[in-house]
Amino acid sequence: MRLLANIAALALVALFITGPAFADSYRITVYTADTKKAGTDATVKIRLKGTRHLSRVMILDPPGNSFERAQWDTQVLAIRDLGQLTEIVLSHDGGGKGSGWLPQTVYVTNLTTGDRADFGVSRWIYSRVYTDFGVSSRHKYKKSELERERKKAAAAMKRQKKRK
Repeated sequence: MRLLANIAALALVALFITGPAFADSYRITVYTADTKKAGTDATVKIRLKGTRHLSRVMILDPPGNSFERAQWDTQVLAIRDLGQLTEIVLSHDGGGKGSGWLPQTVYVTNLTTGDRADFGVSRWIYSRVYTDFGVSSRHKYKKSELERERKKAAAAMKRQKKRK
């Protein structure tokens, strides 16, 4: 009986374990096209699909006035290791005036493993429509490059916090 109670307690603890020990840092960089009305004030969402797992739908909310025409936006999220990325799904809530959005490129970099997947989007995203995009190309950062990329991600986040 005591053994069953201990197993049940361990199972409950395992259910509530979430956090950095079980997550990788993913840097998501989005370039909004340099086209009239390409930007949006809507809440942008992304879902990542990998060979191992599928992420939950996550809100992309970099500091500052995000997802405007001809602008790069970067955000770092803690997500469990998804394996090699195969696809992203983009959507938004349709909020704001003229909420259509034209992202041109999305780069997703696993800052733990150094794997980067590039997604050529270049398609209008309208409210509440989930649009899937497959990988255009891949890049594997060397150890020295990866450290530089981590520093660049940290610096970008600091700059964007100042803009907010």
